[in-house]
Amino acid sequence: MHYMAEDTPFRLSNEKMNASDGITYLAGISEDGSNISILISNYNSPDIKCILNLTNLPWNASYREIHYLIDKNHHLEIVENKTFSDSNYFSIKKIGRNTVHFVRLTNSTAIPKEGPEVAKIPFLLRLHFLDPLTRIIGIILLSLIFG
Repeated sequence: MHYMAEDTPFRLSNEKMNASDGITYLAGISEDGSNISILISNYNSPDIKCILNLTNLPWNASYREIHYLIDKNHHLEIVENKTFSDSNYFSIKKIGRNTVHFVRLTNSTAIPKEGPEVAKIPFLLRLHFLDPLTRIIGIILLSLIFG
């Protein structure tokens, strides 16, 4: 969200959304017009196709589209890096269930960093039949500490 709030603070107009559907989106542009950020999230809705259509981009030269993804396998990782040269941007993105997509359009060479690597969950913690046992141990520890 830092890249949206500080790098591209001026909101772009977009279609009215109904956040109760679980799909939310936001777009902004930098003060100097060198960066456009688009944030799309899908909280617990079925997979959808999202059409991104931006017209009258402020660049006469080529620009880059960097697409970051957060899901169960990606932690703000770049999944697409393309170059465009048209003053209109059109793209169709598949927005999967429980995902967040960050798309940066820029004519700058500097791009936002990828997130840290996703930590691997130890094998024993992935075994769900141990959940009741870990809850009991947690309750016992809490009662010993605060009881």
